[in-house]
Amino acid sequence: MAAYERYIAEDGLPRIIRPPNAKPLNRHPALQDKVKGIWYPCLVGVVPHYPETLEEYRAVQEASSKRIRRLIELKKWGCQGVPPGWAGKKKLLAKIRREGATRANKIVKKMIEQGKITKEGEMAEVALAAAVEIVITREEPAPTEHEARPTSKYLYTTRDRLAALKTVLEFTKTKPVVKTENQFSLAETWLDSIKED
Repeated sequence: MAAYERYIAEDGLPRIIRPPNAKPLNRHPALQDKVKGIWYPCLVGVVPHYPETLEEYRAVQEASSKRIRRLIELKKWGCQGVPPGWAGKKKLLAKIRREGATRANKIVKKMIEQGKITKEGEMAEVALAAAVEIVITREEPAPTEHEARPTSKYLYTTRDRLAALKTVLEFTKTKPVVKTENQFSLAETWLDSIKED
């Protein structure tokens, strides 16, 4: 968003100059060049429900701030419980997560059947299923007439998916056996040979 130039009008109140190609703001046309948070007497009677005095304006501002603070405390303001880009789509998100959890459980069961992982207990299986779900869960929209294959939108950030993938690999990838005993014996014989010299 480009910074707008500000200037002081004849009435002594600040205004903004918006670029000619800028989209109109989502507010009354008379407010397009006005700075937010300042009371303009020239708008009384022009903008519906505009406060008639500075005291009324401040009271409206304070009431609005209190309402927003209350909604934030009730967790009803902002994107609570959904990742960025999913505001207003909580039901769709829950459906996609359920489908992802079902697919993840099937994948984990197949991994156990194939012997990719050992059955270490219920908690390990649940943890692995949750990690697999984070890695694979995404929204898959129906293809449009212009797309051969639709683009998918992952529900989790790349950082979260990489951390979950690391967890999945720790469960599934075989770790090399560390042979420290041989190294210690070699080191001890070398030290013994140095002592003899």
